[in-house]
Amino acid sequence: MSQHYEKGTCAVLGGGYAAGCCAPLGAIRAGAPTIDMAPVVMPEAKALFRRAMESLGQSQKIEAARYLVQAVKIQPAYFDALYNLGLVLQELGRFAEAVACYEQALRINPDFAQAWNNLGVAHHKAGRSAEAADCLRRAIGLQPGISSYYNNLANALRGMDRAAEAI
Repeated sequence: MSQHYEKGTCAVLGGGYAAGCCAPLGAIRAGAPTIDMAPVVMPEAKALFRRAMESLGQSQKIEAARYLVQAVKIQPAYFDALYNLGLVLQELGRFAEAVACYEQALRINPDFAQAWNNLGVAHHKAGRSAEAADCLRRAIGLQPGISSYYNNLANALRGMDRAAEAI
């Protein structure tokens, strides 16, 4: 996977995921802090995030997800933990949960093009090509010079039998 793990995950408890763990993070909703107003990251959450990154460096994705979930429980508006949780879940094929995490992260930082791209890819892999195309167009609008965003949009359009638009 070409994405990085520095801008980011759902509840991994007892080896399994708690259904929809990112969606209930109700602290992030309309009127919640944006990235400009976000509180300073709490030391406990930051330490868990670092442990997650160390786990990812050792290819221990489930363990990394557990740490990221703990970080989000401590600080629900922690963009980096949410975004990276989405990445990990996406790599594990947990697309619906990845979507929920990316959506939460984008409520905090709606101008992060890579998150829109990843949200689009997760929607596409979950069989929701129309939603994917919308997200990918948003990523392209924010950062038009990234060729992989166009490729991902073309894949989503093909998934809707609209390949001619991809040219």
